[in-house]
Amino acid sequence: MTNAHMHLIHPGDELELRVASPKYRKNKRTQGRSGHAISASWVAGKEGLTLTGSLSGDDRTNDPTNTYVKVGYKTGNDAYGIDYSITSDLAANGVDADSVSVAWVRNLMKGVQVYAMYRVETLDVNNTDDITALLGGARVKF
Repeated sequence: MTNAHMHLIHPGDELELRVASPKYRKNKRTQGRSGHAISASWVAGKEGLTLTGSLSGDDRTNDPTNTYVKVGYKTGNDAYGIDYSITSDLAANGVDADSVSVAWVRNLMKGVQVYAMYRVETLDVNNTDDITALLGGARVKF
């Protein structure tokens, strides 16, 4: 993968921009395939608003593309976020999928977090039901 990465820091704020050009191992499925990706994130200091977005795709026959946006807010030991993703031409031309989620993370102490998330996934195909998930857990960094 060919990458370009830029990390800008302004007093109190951070902006991160990544551009990638995925390279695929050559085999019968991926021969001649290439792709593109760009993402950016902005963090307003240690507390406050966070924004993230990305666009990606590859040049397969159906040329799938993905768009992702996330808005978050950090305050004290808690962080909250809402994200939305849509993939066009997922498995075939005209087949779209999207997801939306709401999440919460609490930092209990250094390296220990608990989290919860509610997510809904949809697929734009006849006779398919949405997938709804409620997730929760803990993470310990060591």
